[in-house]
Amino acid sequence: MISFSIVIPVYKTKEYLDCCVESVVAQSYRNFEIILIDDGSPDNCGKLCDGWTMRDSRIKVIHRENGGLSAARNTGIRHASADYIMFLDSDDWWANDTVLEAIAGIIERTDAEVVSFNYRKSYHGQFDAPYFSFDFPDSVQSESFSQMMEDGRYITGACNKAIRRTLITENNLFFKEGITAEDIDWTLRTALAAETFAFSNICVFIYRQIAASISHNMTPEKVDCLCGNVRECVRLIDDADVDQAEGVKAFVAYQYGTLLHNAANLPKSQRSKQLMDGIREMKWLLKCSDNRKIRLLRRISRFGIPLTFAMLRLRQKMLGCCGKGV
Repeated sequence: MISFSIVIPVYKTKEYLDCCVESVVAQSYRNFEIILIDDGSPDNCGKLCDGWTMRDSRIKVIHRENGGLSAARNTGIRHASADYIMFLDSDDWWANDTVLEAIAGIIERTDAEVVSFNYRKSYHGQFDAPYFSFDFPDSVQSESFSQMMEDGRYITGACNKAIRRTLITENNLFFKEGITAEDIDWTLRTALAAETFAFSNICVFIYRQIAASISHNMTPEKVDCLCGNVRECVRLIDDADVDQAEGVKAFVAYQYGTLLHNAANLPKSQRSKQLMDGIREMKWLLKCSDNRKIRLLRRISRFGIPLTFAMLRLRQKMLGCCGKGV
């Protein structure tokens, strides 16, 4: 019976933590452990975590000094003992009590090293449509990365994947610490290390959109860091063999598109020359994907980066009127 380690970093989310943990404890599939990483949270989260260990023997808590999301996830990986590792942020929650059973079923059928799955965003109690269309079929057997990329079923993110623990430990797939947008190069390194993939279209988790979240507080430093992460992905492409490199270019192109969106929303005065030079140097990535959003960026970028930014800012304002982000 497949076992799961659910790694949940915890920091200043006391109002959401119980909802998060309860959504996992309630699962119909029972063969899992929950690893709560109290990342030096200054609120009551540490005590809440300790309280959960008294309620369910499958839950353990690691208290550590604050080191950030990557460091907390790495701590969870080192303490995990199950066949597969899954990540869940402590302000999010699993969609229903059968999602883990569905993931286990996909693994049993495909024996995939990496299983990706669907999710949806929640804005103040209102839910977006699922990220992936319901037309996407579940995998019936293991697939290659190129198959997953062909229709965009492999995306950036740690929380929409179940990964074989030995794949992580044997390939040193730990998160880079002290940076933001840490999922980007980690997701790519995972893709380059794995040989078999699968996909489940069930919405496994709900991604809570709150003003205090990392993704909603973009700063010049974070955009510079994002640019560095995309540059690191380009380096990984250069180091990969020819077949692997061709397979992952479309993935990196999408991350470059994300960089353009975030850089566009910085005031011009906050865009450093280094950032702009880096963006221009990697513009070739827009030629590497047929994704609808990347095709649109490719067309707009023909008129130059400044106009591209202007169009993206307009789009952001339109989405802001709907109460949504990029």
